[in-house]
Amino acid sequence: MTPIQDPPLAGWKVLIVEDQFLIASDMKRIVAALGGETIGPCRSVEQARELLASRSPDFALLDINLDDKPVFDLAEELSHRGVPFVFASGYDDFAVPEPYRHVPRLDKPLSRADLEQAVLRLRAGVSPS
Repeated sequence: MTPIQDPPLAGWKVLIVEDQFLIASDMKRIVAALGGETIGPCRSVEQARELLASRSPDFALLDINLDDKPVFDLAEELSHRGVPFVFASGYDDFAVPEPYRHVPRLDKPLSRADLEQAVLRLRAGVSPS
């Protein structure tokens, strides 16, 4: 008999940074389906920083472009805190600065299977392909 495994995000607090309401709502639904608790969603880097002052996420989903402002300063802050993250975007890889090209990038709209695979790879320490 195969043991029952916990969902990949069970017990994790997941910061969602996404400026489009419908996409953010979909991300929340997927995070919940994978067992995670949502922090946010935040519509801006500033709003995310306000939440980070009082909350400590275990993982983050970052839209690369928030109202025409890149999210890379926030990505740097999360890196310094040791918080793993993935980018969610409709942009090609060339839009991502060199220091973040190794970070998994999921196409929007996000699928449960893609997020689950990215989380499992991050937890296993496997570099994204």
